[in-house]
Amino acid sequence: MLTDRKGYTYKQSKENGFLTICGHTPTKDEEILRNDSEGFIRIDTGLSYTGGQCSLYCIEDDNVEYIERKVNDFENENMK
Repeated sequence: MLTDRKGYTYKQSKENGFLTICGHTPTKDEEILRNDSEGFIRIDTGLSYTGGQCSLYCIEDDNVEYIERKVNDFENENMK
């Protein structure tokens, strides 16, 4: 059920009055994706991938903030 990315589980949850907030699979544009008609908010913005970013999402006011990703010395050496 959790690995189904076709949206069925989101719709099923929405039909039962729930909004699904999920991560683990980065969004296509590496931005938080909210889709009220489908019943989900996807919050994985790909921080662990090159080009991804850290993000914060507030469920109370729908505010989104993105934080610049810092690359450490270990990543610099291992990403060559």
